[in-house]
Order: sequence, then C-alpha cells, then structure tokens
Amino acid sequence: MSIRNYRDFIIYTDYVNESETDAKGRPLRFCLRVFDSPVGEGEHDEKISIPDWDQLEEWRKQLANRNIARKDFENLTLRLGDLILPPYARQLYQSCYHQVQEQEGNGLRIRLRLVRELAFLPWEYALVKLHSGEIVPGDHLALDYRISIVRHEAISVPAAPFRASPNRRVIVAMASPEPYEKYPRLDLKKEQTAIKGKLREVNGVRAEYHPDFDLEREAKGITQDDIHEMLKESADIFHFSGHGDFKRDGGEEGGKQQGRGAVILANERNMADVVHADILSSLLSEGHIRLVVLDACESGERDPFRQWSSVAMALLRGGIPAVVAMQYSVYDDLIKLFATKLYEYLVPGLTIDEAVSQARLAIYRADSKARDWGAPVLYLRNSGGNIFPPVTDEQARLAAENNSEMDTTLSEVLMRWARMGAPASPLQIQTLKLGGDSLTLSPLDAVLLLRSAVETDQDTGHWVRQLRRVGMNWLKMVQENPAQDADMSLAEKALGLDFVFHNPPPQDIKTLEWSAVTHTFDSLTSQTAALALLAFDPELAIKKIRDALPETKSGTSRRRQKTILLGALAEADEEAARKLHQELDSDSDRVAVWWWRAKKHIHRNRQLISRWTFGGALGAGLALAIFRALLAIINSQPMGTEFAINSYWGFIIGLGMTYAMILAVPLMLQDYQDISPSQLRRARGLAILLGAFGFCIANGFVAWMNGSGLSFNIFARFLAVAFLAGLGLSFGLMDQPVAGWKLGAANWAKRLILTAVLLAIVQLPVLAEAVLNADGAYILDNAEWLASSVIEPSEAISNKYSIYPALQALFDQNIPIETGRACFEGQASTGLFANCFEQWLSILDAALVGVVLVIGITMGLHFPQTGLGAAWRKLISRLGLSG
Repeated sequence: MSIRNYRDFIIYTDYVNESETDAKGRPLRFCLRVFDSPVGEGEHDEKISIPDWDQLEEWRKQLANRNIARKDFENLTLRLGDLILPPYARQLYQSCYHQVQEQEGNGLRIRLRLVRELAFLPWEYALVKLHSGEIVPGDHLALDYRISIVRHEAISVPAAPFRASPNRRVIVAMASPEPYEKYPRLDLKKEQTAIKGKLREVNGVRAEYHPDFDLEREAKGITQDDIHEMLKESADIFHFSGHGDFKRDGGEEGGKQQGRGAVILANERNMADVVHADILSSLLSEGHIRLVVLDACESGERDPFRQWSSVAMALLRGGIPAVVAMQYSVYDDLIKLFATKLYEYLVPGLTIDEAVSQARLAIYRADSKARDWGAPVLYLRNSGGNIFPPVTDEQARLAAENNSEMDTTLSEVLMRWARMGAPASPLQIQTLKLGGDSLTLSPLDAVLLLRSAVETDQDTGHWVRQLRRVGMNWLKMVQENPAQDADMSLAEKALGLDFVFHNPPPQDIKTLEWSAVTHTFDSLTSQTAALALLAFDPELAIKKIRDALPETKSGTSRRRQKTILLGALAEADEEAARKLHQELDSDSDRVAVWWWRAKKHIHRNRQLISRWTFGGALGAGLALAIFRALLAIINSQPMGTEFAINSYWGFIIGLGMTYAMILAVPLMLQDYQDISPSQLRRARGLAILLGAFGFCIANGFVAWMNGSGLSFNIFARFLAVAFLAGLGLSFGLMDQPVAGWKLGAANWAKRLILTAVLLAIVQLPVLAEAVLNADGAYILDNAEWLASSVIEPSEAISNKYSIYPALQALFDQNIPIETGRACFEGQASTGLFANCFEQWLSILDAALVGVVLVIGITMGLHFPQTGLGAAWRKLISRLGLSG
C-alpha cells in the first residue's frame, strides 16, 4: 500500500502596505515568504504585485461558470503559479521537489497561509513548469500525486484522538429547504442516488443517509435534531450537500471584512435554518467527527467560494482535524466518484493528503476536459495528515489497499509518460492488469498502457479490451477528426496522430490505419495504432490494415511492415489470429507472421529461458561429472581429469537439450507466466521432440570438437542413436521446468524408470552389432568422445565397471573373444554372456547415466527451490551481495 510521507512546504503571505489599494480597495502588493521547507526557510520576503485583480476575478468567474476559454485557463493557471511561487520560492520548491522524486514514498505538502484577499483565488489550479517542452497535466500542482495543496491556518487547539473501528461510518446529510427563491432548489435525490450506488461497492465504508430518498417520498432536509440523533453513535465523516452562506460584517467584498460562515439546514417544516459554522462544529464534536466534506454539486446554483471557505475555517477552529470543501460546483457523476475514492482511500489509513490527491486524479481521469478536478479544497489543522487509523476489518482494509495501489500506479504511469515519454514498467503493467475490468481507467490511461505494453513486450490483448471498454467514443471521434484539446494530446502522441504526414491519407483511409502503416520508421507507434483498431472489431482491423498497406512503400519494406502489423493483431486477439490464418494468401505469409509472434514470446520469456537453460546445463554437467568421478575413485583413476572432462561435456549436452525443450512453449505462442495445464499438455510433444534434437546436436558438436574423424555414414548413424537417446531423456524431463522439483516419490519413480528403460533400449543395437560382427567390434568403438554421451565405447565402459565383484561373477574375462557370435552360439565355455561383457555394461551405463542426467537437469532447473539453493541465497544475503 502507498502511504506517502508528506513534508511541509509552508508559504506565508502578508500585506506590504494595506493602504496601497486599487479603486475597489483591493491591496496591490503582498509579501511572500517560505516559512519552512525540507531544504530550510526562505532567507527573505519576496514582493508580489497584483495590478490585474479585475482580470483574475473575471477568469475566476468564467472558471466557476464553466465558460473559460482554453487559452484563458492556461493563462490563469500560469499566473497563479507565478504568484504563489515567485523566483526565490520557486528555487526552494524545485530543490524540494527533486528530493521527493529521488525518495520513494515521499511527498510535498504545500501549506498556504494566506491573507483574506488571496484566500479566494483558486490556487488548486496553479501550474508550475519545471521542465522544457509542452505543458503536461502533471505540471498542475494538484495533478501531481506527490504534491498536496492545503489551506492552512495556525490553530492551537489540539485535534481529537484516533478512534479505532471496523469500518468508516459516514453520515451523508442533505438539505434544500425553502424559500426556494432565496435558496434555489437542489436535485438532492439525483445526487444521493449517484453517491449511494457507488458507496455500496466500497468495503469498509458504512454510509447512512438523511434524508433517505429510498425510504421517504417527500423527504425533508436534515435538521439540527437529526444530526444530534445520528451522532449518538460515533461517526468518522460528515458529508453535507446543501447551501452555505456568508454573513458579512461590513463592506461589499466578503474577503475584505471578517464575516461568519453558515450552513443552511432545515427545520421541521423544511424551512431554512441558518446554522453558523461554530454551532455546527459543536454538534459534530459530539460524534467525534474527524472529516467534514462540504459538497457543491452541479444540481443547483450556488457560489460556495466564500461560504464554504469561512465554514471550513470555523470547523477547524472548532476542533475538526480536516475539512474538504468544493470551491466550485461539481458534476453529479464526478462528485460521486470523488466521494467514493476519498472514503475508500481512508479505509486503509492513508493520509488525507493522499486520499484527496488520488480522488482528485480520479476526477481528472474520468473527465479531463472538465475543470472539476480543481474544485476540492483541503483545509487541514494537524501537521501529519493522518486523521484515521486503518479499519480493523482486515478484508476491507486489504481491498482498499489494493485499489489505492492501483490508482497510485496509474498516476505514476501518467506522470512518467507526460514528463519523460517513458512507458510504464513491466511491474506496473502487471500490477494494473490484476485490476481487470474493475480498474477505473480513462481513454488516456488505456492508450498509454497499451503503448507501454507494446514498448515493454507485455500482453497487449488485455489493454486492447480495456480500450474497447472505456475509449470507444474517443476512438470514434479520433477516426473522424483528431482531438484538439491538450488533455488528450498525450494519447494522440502515443498513437502517432500528432505526426504531420508528408502524404495525407487517401479519402477512404482514416487516421488510425494511416498512422499504423505510415510510421515505418517507428514500429512501436505503428503497432500501437494498429492495435487501437482492434478495439472496433478484429475483422475490421485486419481489413483496414491490409487496405492501407498498398498505399505505402512496396517490396521488402512493405512485407516487413505487413508482417509486424498483422502479427501484432494476431498476438493481441485470438479471433484476429483465426481470421488472419484464413485470410492470408500464402503459406509464406502465415509462416512469417508465426515466426514474428514466436520471436516475441521468446523475447518476452528471455529471462526465464536464460535462467532455466544455464541452470539445466550446470545441473547436467555437475551430475555427470560427479558420477564419472566417483567411478574413477573406485577404479583408482584420476578423479580430477574425469570430473573436468565430464563437467564440460555434460554442460554442453545439458545446454543444448534444456534450451531446446524450453523453447517449446514460446514456439506454441504461449508465455510461461500465463500457460494453463491444457496448453502445457499440448506443448509436451513438441518439447520432447525438440529436446531430442537439442541432445542430438549437442552430442554431434562434442564429437566434432573431439576430432573423432568419423566418416559421414558413421556420423549420421551416431546422430540417429543420439536422437533416440535424447527422446528417452526428454520423456524423463517431461513438462519441465513447469512441473517443478518436488514431484513426489511415485512421479520420480515413473520418470526415472522410464528414462532408464528407454536409454537401455537405445543401447541394445550396440549389443546386437557386437554379436553379429565376426570380429567382435562395433562401429561406435571408433568414436573417441567418452563421457560426451550416454553411449560410450564399450572398452571404456568395461574399464569403469571391472572392479565390481557382482558383475565379475556373471562374466568370465579369461577367454579371448574369437567371434561376436560366440556368446549366443554356445562357444563360450564359462560365464553368462561372457563374450558380450562390455556390451552389457554399456547398456547398464546408458540407463544409469540417463537417470543421473534427468536428476541433474531437474535440480539445475529448480536450484532455488532446493535446500542447497536456499542456503546459497542465505549466504549471498549475509555477504551483502543480494542486490
């Protein structure tokens, strides 16, 4: 779970000269000082001038009424950034921000201690650009998940202590009393329905509503008595939706003179009851409320800009640790989303800073064009931001932790791409993939994750489906005319739609397919655009790509582009793969697409393939070397020589065989991380066949290295025997490495017996050849490669096993071999099969070496799972080498 540690960056403002005002009595100059920060205090006050009050007020009103032009919005946000962070303060902020970037889990809390006139400017929209290039969403302070903007007032009253509970109890209070001509009627039923429907899905949040429109047809607004009754049982959060008021003590400007904030509750007759914030604070303190949310939805005409600000400050002074107030109206569906995310993030005990930040980002991802993401204002009295402990319901807490981790990861992905053009990491993609369809994504999120999956060679099909789920409307608009707003420019860039094409697309070719076939120099962009077409329909995507391709370069370049794009479509969607197989004109095209996909799977599994291959090779070399070295010790032969030679040759044999077997799954166009048991069974036959080929080739390579000088015919027969021996070993290694090390005694017995029998059968031709040849020789005697295979020259074998009395009792070595047929024609006077002693030992040796290699390769594949592997990891950790 992400629990960010926010460090304070306190900005303090004051008047320079209160008498220096404009025509409306507004001060023209202020002084600003960084009161405290992680890198120290500001050394001096900076003077800021505001000669453009009228322009700022006009922009603020346009923002409130949702009619501010894009350029004016950008000018307002830049102006706010310049005002709140003048040059010296900006240098300190930049130093602090770099610290936050370098230290995982840290954040920066910008606490604004503002004079009254400045308090009414919408600082949550401030934009501070610390990089070169275009403005991106994360340049807005409030849209950077590592930054928290807090309205702060120095208050000495301590906040109430924590209260542990199994869930977060939320009181959702609503009121829209008469007279409606003074307090316009609000559609609270619609708003409540939206909030209630979403909060039911959040584990760990127990919401209670007054009035409850599901139970009362003509519901009246909440009264003071209702609040008192509901808070007889302790609660955590008080969510109020209704009207606010600000009673001025004098003057036309509410910010110039002190006043009293109030909320408009109802009485028994549903008439307005103006309740001052200090009285409301006393009511809420009875129920140990620690967070108040003052909601201004879109369902009525309200200007909470001054009203909620004054109410929030009064609630803080009354002992409420935190208040979240909406400085502008918010669309009903977005306030539902904000409230849901805010309360869910408080379930696992996240700081209020992080909860508000992530809930704000959820609004932005849901509707980046709306200005509602900047409406929430956080007022906070305590320094740490921890207003709730985690709930005691472990299941609810874990679910909330998981969701918060998903949203934090989404924020990181957006920030990485916006500021550096960097894709999401494989770990981030896998984390978000676990969220499935429950993950709240915007079209921008889906496009960026699709592009990231292409760049990092991850599964693209999942993100195509997510783009189809959340981004169809946007994609349709893009197909007709690329979006012109800055918020979606990041998505357009990822799809290559921001590129100025030298040749405009033909009339019947739309933007996405033209981007796919035109970006021949940028395969990643080309593939992403092609995959976005799959969101419409697989068959349509194939048709559009094939129709657009003839318009591009011809020859090799066109064939390569065709293979890449069609391969990407087939890789992402099984239906597209089936249709593509049917519609491709030639077998060469089908093979080209298959090979492109196979290479993708090999590359995607490269770390596992490398680890398993070298593990299996090391296991084979070590097992064979130990086996031969033990025989050497018994026979009083040089153990070191036997160990060195056999470890080297065993490594090569294990390398070839293991690599070949492991390739079976990628060549079946599957990934080891996601393969199912049925898919593994389908790959079994290919793995056995490839393992035999790998063993055969490795044996041939060793024979060639040894300079055996075999003729072509003999070498071909040797490879045939090696292939058969490889089949026997492959059966013993069946389903590895997925099958694992701990197979159980029965499985091990079956595998080892099967291997021993098959290897012995493969060696039988050696015995038959010795019997049939009149001179008693057999053709492989000339292959001087010793331990490079399970099939050794019989003379070497007899030397290794000659010291065993039990074997000597069966054979009589004193009679010279006159013919190979002697052992079957009764010409041998003593001993059982006496004249075939060496050949029978060769069969026994083949069986034993097969068993040794199966055990050795299996242990090498799963070394970390063995006790020796655990001891090795422990040793490495103690030596400090694990990093």
